[in-house]
Amino acid sequence: MLARRATRGPRAWRGRGCATPALGGTIPSFSAGAMAEATPPPQDLVTGLAATTDIASLVCAGHSGHLNRTKRLKFIVSQAAGAAGHETVEDSTCRVLLGELKASSVDVPSYRWTTATAGAARLGAEGALDAAWVASTEAAVKAAESKCSAAPISVAQFRAEHGDADGALQALRKVKERQTDASVAMVSLPIIFGADLTKATIRSFAKDACARLLKSPLIDQLEPSAQAQVLVCDALVALSNRDYAGAARKFTAISAVEMPDDGLPGVVLPREVGLYGTLCALAALERAELQKQLLHSSTFLPFVEGNPTVLGMAADFHAGAYANVLKQLEGLQTTMYYDVHLASHRQALTEKIRTHCFTHYVRPFGRLDLAKMAKVFDMDLGSLESVSIAVKRTARSCVAAWAHLSAACCLAPQ
Repeated sequence: MLARRATRGPRAWRGRGCATPALGGTIPSFSAGAMAEATPPPQDLVTGLAATTDIASLVCAGHSGHLNRTKRLKFIVSQAAGAAGHETVEDSTCRVLLGELKASSVDVPSYRWTTATAGAARLGAEGALDAAWVASTEAAVKAAESKCSAAPISVAQFRAEHGDADGALQALRKVKERQTDASVAMVSLPIIFGADLTKATIRSFAKDACARLLKSPLIDQLEPSAQAQVLVCDALVALSNRDYAGAARKFTAISAVEMPDDGLPGVVLPREVGLYGTLCALAALERAELQKQLLHSSTFLPFVEGNPTVLGMAADFHAGAYANVLKQLEGLQTTMYYDVHLASHRQALTEKIRTHCFTHYVRPFGRLDLAKMAKVFDMDLGSLESVSIAVKRTARSCVAAWAHLSAACCLAPQ
């Protein structure tokens, strides 16, 4: 597992936002200060993650929409600030983010936040706050406020577009049309899922929004592609609530044929659906169910066919090549760390997949040779012994095998 060491100052706030259509009318004024979030206290630095300067381009590849990209780029900057040796990642991502923010000329709070990061400071004049740009952009935003509709959905869209995720959700709660108008319900989803799903209140709101939509007649009014997008959001709710088995079943029930090529704009891409579904399946599903839901699924398999690492992990797990699964999982750590939906689950999913692999390896045996098992998994004996407690705790059927560990013999499967 990856270690943590001494702190390196406060980590940056993780900004969020979502793309919205053009608006018109007037909305109530709200202060720029309400858009900002307090900087959290210092955290220990994560160590052991590979760092490459093009992480931002790799993570954001395919993501369209200024607001969605801004959310993800800010998240990468924040994560890089908490990883040892990732200063170059933070610096390069700050450079990209500053360029996109100034080109869009809508999100002043995100621009202020970016220029206040350590990465921007290391960029020198390039990362310094441009006071003239801020003044002109704030004036333009203020002028736009006076022309926007006071309708709650318009307020929600405007606030989301200008970096105020919490304010957008507050306005969205007042939108009764979400329960009666399918188009409004669909516009609401990127706003909801553009917020911080690590917060219990937002997870609850997202869960309720998906449940209402799936149970209402509105779902039948949507095109199959839109229905698939709703199912993606429902699966993300399960993932955010750490229901990995439920998330695996919901992700793998989504049809790649019906999913638009750009996934759910402002939320996820098809390749991410494949990644999330596979990792959750490896963490929670039995081999037979994984084979049915993933490897033999003509509807879900296209999500992962373009990612040989992810597809290989699923195939190796089903084939019993557990050591290969763990090696490939180690190679995904950086991707998981910088993924906005996986980062808070990286350690839990990694531990569950590791334990799942050990459990399935142990299950057929009545007595085990730890030295031989360590060789199979390419681990030292001490590391292997340290995971035995977790395996015994999660695999009751294997307790007998672990109770009869032998350093000299490994019986054939019963």
